[in-house]
Order: sequence, then structure tokens, then C-alpha cells
Amino acid sequence: MKVVLVHVKENFTPVPPSGLLYVGTMLKGDGHDVRIFDVNIKEKEGIIKKIKEIDPDVIGFSAMTTSYSITRDFNKELKKEVPYAYYCWGGVHATAMSIETIKENGLDFLIYGEGEFTMAEVCRRIKQKKIAQEPGVSLEGIDGVYYVENGEVKKNSARAFIEDLDSLPIPDRSLLENFKWYLSPPGILRGRFRYGITTMYASRGCPYQCIFCASKIIHGSAIRRRSVDNVLREMEYLKDNFGVTGIYFNDDTFATDVKWLEEFCNKLKAGNLKMIWGCQTRANIAQSLDILKIMKKAGCRQVDIGCESGSDKILQNLKKGITANMILKSFANLKALKMTTFATFILGNPGERSDDVARTREVAKMAPGGVSFLILVPYPGSPLFKMALDNKWFLNQNNIVFDERWTNKQSDSPVMQASFRAEDLVKIRARLQNEFFFRNNIPTILSFLKSPYFLYRAFITIAGHPLFILNSIKKAVKKRKLMDFLEDIYQKFNEDLRRC
Repeated sequence: MKVVLVHVKENFTPVPPSGLLYVGTMLKGDGHDVRIFDVNIKEKEGIIKKIKEIDPDVIGFSAMTTSYSITRDFNKELKKEVPYAYYCWGGVHATAMSIETIKENGLDFLIYGEGEFTMAEVCRRIKQKKIAQEPGVSLEGIDGVYYVENGEVKKNSARAFIEDLDSLPIPDRSLLENFKWYLSPPGILRGRFRYGITTMYASRGCPYQCIFCASKIIHGSAIRRRSVDNVLREMEYLKDNFGVTGIYFNDDTFATDVKWLEEFCNKLKAGNLKMIWGCQTRANIAQSLDILKIMKKAGCRQVDIGCESGSDKILQNLKKGITANMILKSFANLKALKMTTFATFILGNPGERSDDVARTREVAKMAPGGVSFLILVPYPGSPLFKMALDNKWFLNQNNIVFDERWTNKQSDSPVMQASFRAEDLVKIRARLQNEFFFRNNIPTILSFLKSPYFLYRAFITIAGHPLFILNSIKKAVKKRKLMDFLEDIYQKFNEDLRRC
């Protein structure tokens, strides 16, 4: 049976869709003919043509709230060209807003929660019906599914979390078109300009209570880990098959289990992988200089920290479970070990005032690496979403539409006001991003000097699109956002590489 899985995005950032890769690899192991398309919305017409030629039996979309509007549009256009396939969605937004997602997109079924075993079971049932040439497929009894029967949306029981993550296959990156494009420099490890950096996961779940996070509705609050040997096996697969030289672990919280971490670091050092790596963790974990030393000796070069605020009051409001002093000590530890970080902060938090933003700015100045300021977004599935509804923080309280404002555009058009007015919040963020612009980006810009080929490709991008560059400059000047100009060039650079 032919299955197509689609991830639609508005950018050309080369980060592979890990969730679909896990699902696709499971289905391939069951004997299905699987293709995965990681699509920029600009490529819609060409990809729809390819999918039509494949003529799949099942088409699945993965979508977060940030990509909901463009995924909805892609789904609508694809259904016109491929009307007879079974259509389904999965992911965080689909899990949080299941019935709305099914009805708005005319789906046959929807996967909620972790999708690998659920999708495999659904496809087996569809295949059985197809082989038997029996009309109609009932998905009754398959855990983790919403489905439509006789025009009525029905919900099956939730599927239990996957306790043994080693039971999942290593994601087959060859299911993507041109996986090597995802390895293009400068890479996610900042200041380490090299070809061959990609992402993977070593665990699922997060026990912390941050009000803005919706990951628990997919992976739960208990941390489940892959075995160290299983993780190293995937790293070896990536090195041997694609020339991967570094890994960024996308886990919600890395390094919470010191025993697991020590085993991982010791085996990584003792082996022949010779990879550098990075991860994201919390300030309360990076308090330990000993933990960071263990990580550095095993090749860790970057530890990213979700700081969110420099104000203890705001950190408490966000239920972050850390203090500003913890953040500062984490920065001091990383600096002492000559390790870099990428620290993220959130603006527009409940109860936030100008003095809180001032404290955030002062803490951000101490980060030994890059800094980014984001605007708080109440994503469905997070506690903040209900808080925003209850407190009437939404700008369109009576008509919440998941349109392009929920994408990266939210930095220009916030969807709620929990503290500052939306227009003032945009200005505050722009001012802070501009202040940290050179510190954030000069190392990356200079790193292109290390690679004549990619320096040449960057020159071709700039010289080959003069009108685009001019319009981008005008836009950045008008908005007073320097970062917008550099981001536009970075996206155009990746777009050009994708088409090489």
C-alpha cells in the first residue's frame, strides 16, 4: 500500500521532520511504500503534482499550530487532485484541537498522541480491507484515533505512551528527498561551521510545569529514555550513511538522569564516532559544573537554555521552576568551561512590566553565546491557552482563527495581550533583538570564511537576487528589525542550496 506523509512549513530551515520519519519508518517496516515530503509552501504546486503521480492510498499530515494555516491550505488543494485517498492528520495541534481539525479539513481520521504504533495499526486495517476488496474501513477499537463514520466523529480510547523507546526503529532519513540538504552549514551548533550537523532524540516526556508548553499532550510528563546503545547506534547509522559529523539533541530536557548521561558520555568517548554535539536543558540542571564537565569531555559544545525571563516574579508566573540566579550561575559555568549557549527569553508574559523586561535584558547580557527574544504565544494544548481564554487576553476572543499570525508572523502581529499592548510588545522585542544583533550573528557570518564553497554559494545568493535583497532591506528598515534582513538572506541561501 502506498503512503505519503507531508510536513508543510513556511521556511527553508534544514531541520528534518523527526515525527514523520519515525512514523514513515514504522510503515516501511510493515511493507508499505512510503514517501515523506518536507515541503516549503512555495513548493506546493510541484509537490502536489508528485503526490498525484504516486496516487497514494493514505495521505498523512503532521502539523503544529505554527503551520496549521499553510497545512490546511495544502490539504485543501491536494484533496482536489487526489480525492480518493484516506486523509489524516497528527501532531500537537491535531491532538489539542482534534474535532475542529477533522471537521475543518474534511479528514477521514486523526491520530492523537504518539503516532507510530497507531498509524501502523490503522494502515494494516486499511490494507486488509483493500486486499479483500471490501468497501469501507472501520477504525473502531484502534487506540489513539478519531475517525469519521456516517458523518459522525468518533473517538477511540487513548493509546498508552510507548514505554520502550528502543522498540521504535531508527528513523530512515532516506525517506526524505535529498537528506544531505539538511546537513548544510552553518548548522544548528552555533560558531561550529561545518557540514553534517543534524538532529535526533534520546528521550520523550518532560516533568516540568511551564504554562506555555504543550508537549505533554503528545509525550506526557514522565521522561522515557532510549538506551545509550540505541542512541549510539543511530549516531553511527547517521555517520556511516550520510557523513554526519555532529548531533543536536532536540529532547525537551537533556541531562536530567546523571547515570544515563555518564554512561552515554563514557561510551561516546570510548567509541570511534568522534562527533561533536549539543542539546537543550534547564538552568537548574546546568547548575552542576561536574555534569557540564562530563558532557564537554564527550564532545558537547553547546548547551541551550530556555531562560524565559530575568525576573523571578515572571519565572514564577510561568511556573518555570528556576530563578534568575540559577540562570546566571548556568551562564557562569558554561563560560568557565568555554562552552556556548543559545539562550531564549520570552516577552509579553502575564504580569510583566517594564522593570521585568529590564531585568531580562541584564540577565541576557551575561549569556556566553547567542540570545533570542520571543513573544509569548498561547498554543492549544498548553495551560496558557485556557488562561488566555479565561482572562480574555486574545485580541479576537470571540473568533480565534489559527491563521498566519500564529506562524513566525506573531513577532509582528501578536495574538494576545497579557501585559503590554500588542504594538508596544512588537517594539520592545525589535529593540532587544537589534541590541543583540551583532553579538548573535557576527560569529556565524565570519564562519562562512572557513568554507570557500559555501562562501561562494552565499555570494551567489546575494548577487543573484538583487530585487529580493533590496526589498528585504526596505522591510527591515521600515520595521526597524535588523534580524529580519539576515533571516531573509539565510532562508534564501537555504532555498538556493535546496535547488542546487
